[in-house]
Amino acid sequence: MNNVYQSYNNVSVMTASPGELTLMLYNGAIRFLKQSKAAMEKHESQPAREFLNKGQAIVLELMATLNMDIAIAQELYQQYDFMNRHLLQASIKREPSTVQDVIELLEELRDAWNGVLKATRGQAVGMGN
Repeated sequence: MNNVYQSYNNVSVMTASPGELTLMLYNGAIRFLKQSKAAMEKHESQPAREFLNKGQAIVLELMATLNMDIAIAQELYQQYDFMNRHLLQASIKREPSTVQDVIELLEELRDAWNGVLKATRGQAVGMGN
């Protein structure tokens, strides 16, 4: 069953638009950071560190893929950099509350991004009429 899920997941990533991939990255970072926070709260340091590293890697990927020619990319870069520094602090001090702060920021960005995707899909559908 795991192979079926993995195959489906691979196809989803391969056929996703750049906007949908960004949404997947947000969701993945949020999921990993929630898992890290839960592990921190249970004092499970190894899983907490592993999930935190995965979430942080996604934040770094989001930073690296920004098109800095677009004005909003500067602001997003600063937000991602802030998140990255907070995740480093959370890793050192093992602070679930700091991870939660980053989760909330990512959820806000994800929700805004999802709204943009829905709006642009609606425009594309309206153009076909």
